[in-house]
Amino acid sequence: MTSADEETLSRWERLKVRWPFGREVEGVVAHHAAFGVFLDLGEGPRICGLILLPDLDLPAPVRPEQLPPPGSRLRGRVCGFRDANLQVWLTRRRLPPRAPIAPGDRVWAGGLRFGTALVVLPDVIVAWMEDTGRREVFSRHDLVRRDD
Repeated sequence: MTSADEETLSRWERLKVRWPFGREVEGVVAHHAAFGVFLDLGEGPRICGLILLPDLDLPAPVRPEQLPPPGSRLRGRVCGFRDANLQVWLTRRRLPPRAPIAPGDRVWAGGLRFGTALVVLPDVIVAWMEDTGRREVFSRHDLVRRDD
């Protein structure tokens, strides 16, 4: 790992502490993908924001002309972090209140990612995720309990 990679990872870990669940942040639309909008958050070249189409809070079905154009400023609230991609997941929808998570609770990981908490430790939660059909490990701040 290069010193630049180490600095990026260090900046990423600090960002996750500075930007708690529900915090509103602003970025510049960098580009569109079939599944959402990527934002430049001004936190370095590898760290980006992602708002999935369902989290844009636009009437469905979302058409490309409805998306904010590249270069425009867009606000969203932090709803999770994706460590593997250094992505801050954002939503423009109303966030559910943060509640303690216990084994067996239904959990939400942003977008259309739902699952069931299996193991809950002080900093880590193992959950069975419906979209992948497998167990995944999350930082505690990446999941929200759902009571639906």
